[in-house]
Amino acid sequence: LAGGVELSSRGSERLFPIVRVGGDRKLQLCATGLSGPLSAAVEELMAERLRTPAGANAIAEAYAAHGRPVEAITTYQQVGFFDKALAQFNHAGGLFFIYFHGPAANDRVLAGFPVSYAHQSEILVLSLALQSLKRGDISRARRLLADRFGDSANDVETVFASRTLFSREFREFRFLMLIYEDHQFSEELLATLFNLIAEFPGDAHLFRGSFYNSVLEFYIRRREFAEAEEVAQRAMHHYQAARAPMLAFYISLHQAMMALMKGDTIAARKHATLSAKSLSEVPFETPNDMRLQALLEACVEYEGGRAEPLARFLNTEIDDFSHGEIWPSLMEFTLLYGGQAMATHFSLLAARGFLDRWRVYQISNHAFQAMVSIREGIILQNANRWSEAATRLRSIGTTIDRDWVLTH
Repeated sequence: LAGGVELSSRGSERLFPIVRVGGDRKLQLCATGLSGPLSAAVEELMAERLRTPAGANAIAEAYAAHGRPVEAITTYQQVGFFDKALAQFNHAGGLFFIYFHGPAANDRVLAGFPVSYAHQSEILVLSLALQSLKRGDISRARRLLADRFGDSANDVETVFASRTLFSREFREFRFLMLIYEDHQFSEELLATLFNLIAEFPGDAHLFRGSFYNSVLEFYIRRREFAEAEEVAQRAMHHYQAARAPMLAFYISLHQAMMALMKGDTIAARKHATLSAKSLSEVPFETPNDMRLQALLEACVEYEGGRAEPLARFLNTEIDDFSHGEIWPSLMEFTLLYGGQAMATHFSLLAARGFLDRWRVYQISNHAFQAMVSIREGIILQNANRWSEAATRLRSIGTTIDRDWVLTH
């Protein structure tokens, strides 16, 4: 720093500034005596330099060089260097920025781009749409795509047509969005989607991993666990190569969930341990994912004969949990274990109350509402309330054919 002040920590738990006088004499002072004025001086100097484009540019470059992309991006944005901010955003993850830096940083960075500027960039529009999906606002995500790419952006046949005009990145994002929309995939559509993976080079680990992640959700819905495990391993390979612990966490979570569905508690416990390890490597706070991990571990314990952790989770965490981002297969998993635990260890009334709490979630999603009603019907049947169960199941406003049954 200007003025000859250095900060040093020599075998002590406290930091001591060393003031060099004339290059010979050293005076060691307690950090608490100098840190306040020093911080104020640095902040004043930074504020002064941020007032000029050249100074702000230099500070942003320094942030980027020292691995602080969020500060670099927001500094560029403060002085209107949006092209440089976008370049740094892409370098720091682009569409996958949220998985490396967290929702708060993602929101802050996206808010710094003017609407008119963001509208011109495909990657920013897709990032804003992903932000909306993670907030549970599917309709806004659809509107963002339509405003930027036209109404055809929400037409599945047009997007995935053989001579489509949409980029491979857009099509992969639209595939992911179909999962959030709880779209019912046909075999023909899935075959078309598998052609997409060939458009990405082998080292495009984030895009390849996310493709397999989306396919994983499809196979889990159909209870095709052998195929699901295969694509889970492929997704994990790519996410580990990309050093993306947040995304690796989701794969282990799904693998543990599949093991529980198959009754393999040992495998479920192994994958739960791996998901916990990945979550511990995430460099930002992610409360709802911590709840997902807690739910998974409680379900493993439940299968091992200990109901108390799951009961505690359902009583203390479920309200916050239900307002977070949850994929369809994880919602079904929660309904299955939650309803069963409440009915077995508490009462039929408690189980029905638990399910009713979920009815307000995705209230316009008829498939999800039917899923809740089916779980309630099963609980009523187990309690020998056959007439009520029949009434509840007859109320499901959907056509129950072979494909619907396979996916629910």
